[in-house]
Amino acid sequence: MNVKSALWPLALLVLLAPLLYATELYRYKDEQGNWVYSDRPPPGRQDVISQEMKVERPRPTIRMTERRRAGEVDLVAINTFEVPIEVILQITEADNLNLALGDVIRHVVAATADEVVTTVTADRTGGWSFAYQARFVIGDPQARHRPTVPYRAPFAAASEYPISQAFPGRLSHFDAANRYAVDIEMPVGTSIYAARGGVVIDQATHFFANGTDLEKDGPRANLVRIVHDDGSIAVYAHLNWDSIRVRIGDEVAEGQYIADSGNTGFSTGPHLHFDVQLNREMELVSVPFRFRNERGGSEVPRAGQMLKNLP
Repeated sequence: MNVKSALWPLALLVLLAPLLYATELYRYKDEQGNWVYSDRPPPGRQDVISQEMKVERPRPTIRMTERRRAGEVDLVAINTFEVPIEVILQITEADNLNLALGDVIRHVVAATADEVVTTVTADRTGGWSFAYQARFVIGDPQARHRPTVPYRAPFAAASEYPISQAFPGRLSHFDAANRYAVDIEMPVGTSIYAARGGVVIDQATHFFANGTDLEKDGPRANLVRIVHDDGSIAVYAHLNWDSIRVRIGDEVAEGQYIADSGNTGFSTGPHLHFDVQLNREMELVSVPFRFRNERGGSEVPRAGQMLKNLP
């Protein structure tokens, strides 16, 4: 048989970034002689010291592999995330197969599992070949956002901070992934606590800087993603460098300290970006949520509001 190498560009649709890691630390002195540390070298400078940063644990991945036997090939999705993923395969080339050109196969792979998405079989003797493309998105497409209580404000008790952007966002939250996000202004280094319990499924912790170039700076936000018991996923973003205190796979309780706020990635100033997402039609979309209020009830966050977390 003749089986061509499969084509499968990953289209993992997640907020703020493909799954990237900074692995170089750059150190140089500014005009006042102070040491500056960054995850990118300054333009036009030659007196820069760089060193490799060791990452304790790689971020989760999704990939396809093939298991071949006589006349058949299993197309297998390998999911190392602590949350289900949805896979779509599209057949882009088919010769003498049980599948036709243009066929689309959808499959949900369980958390931390390897599963056969489909099996390609020759439909008659002779040479055969195929190629395919694959797209992935984290999250169970059947999940429903059903919190039993309103969300806790994600900072310390007896504290309050202003909401600079709520929903609908009018400054930068224009796409589906961010439509129902909130930005909470706070100084760099403010302790961040889980707004709801769950399991840590992803984190990025080694970025230093911020900027206003979405394409370049968007992927450079430190963040934590936590999946809740209803399958929804909370995102805590723009966190401070090397401040995350939870690991992938950890069970996190509501109110547990998880990181410090920062000013990393696509950001014009120190703040916490928080939202809750679901997988809908192969896209992570944010959904409305409510915070607890001082009257014992709940309220939709509003731009300009002083968000309080009462003891």
